[in-house]
Amino acid sequence: MSGAEDSKYTRAHVMGSRRREAIARMLAELIPVDPAWPVIEYGCGSGANLLALARAYGGGVRIIGVDPDPLALEIARQTMGLSYPLIRARMEDHVLAPSCAQMAVLSFVLHRVRSVVDGLAGVLHSLRPGGRVVVVTLSHRQIRNFCLRDWFPDLVEANLHRYPCISKLSQEIADVGFGDVDVQDFVHRFSWSEVDFSEFVLGTGSSNLARLPLGERERRLADFWESGKGKLERGWDASYTVLTATRPSHDCSAIDN
Repeated sequence: MSGAEDSKYTRAHVMGSRRREAIARMLAELIPVDPAWPVIEYGCGSGANLLALARAYGGGVRIIGVDPDPLALEIARQTMGLSYPLIRARMEDHVLAPSCAQMAVLSFVLHRVRSVVDGLAGVLHSLRPGGRVVVVTLSHRQIRNFCLRDWFPDLVEANLHRYPCISKLSQEIADVGFGDVDVQDFVHRFSWSEVDFSEFVLGTGSSNLARLPLGERERRLADFWESGKGKLERGWDASYTVLTATRPSHDCSAIDN
């Protein structure tokens, strides 16, 4: 996500999703927040997650969005009408004041950073002692169980290479200095009517499928509609992995100096 010229964002990707709303509600139930302290979303993209978080917390939370993609932030400001502070930066840039936030949310973003450890160190820098980091991602098991795996195996293969394994990610979170690392699976039940499959499949980031010529993508979607619709019409479970960790309350290290 180096700039507008290679951004994956278009106006068509602005809309929120039931997945975002469900994950935001889960976070609101899992982690209460203090209105006096902001929540940061790193990799906020076009802002759909920011809106979902604001709704889930009932508007009683200050939210800051951080993303290196200028086009994504432009969409967040103009198309979504966001009034939250939006900062163009990478999480490893340490652009926020140290110990300024109570929670940092990283939703499907760590597989895109140059260095997971450097990115997490930047997150630790921005959290107050006792602050929480929440990482939403996919395990390799969940990727292999992708509901469209029979029709789009190259998408599955690409994601297996892109997403870090959970055990390694948990260790990296601990190695950076976080404590109380916890890993949970989160399952959301989708119904057929909730998903625009064309947008769902073609909007999966920089997957191999999204890079295919339009004609090939349309052929695969047509094949799915022909053979796969009946298998999913009754709904299916989508599973994600949620990792939470805490900056130790006694942490007075040089990271804040």
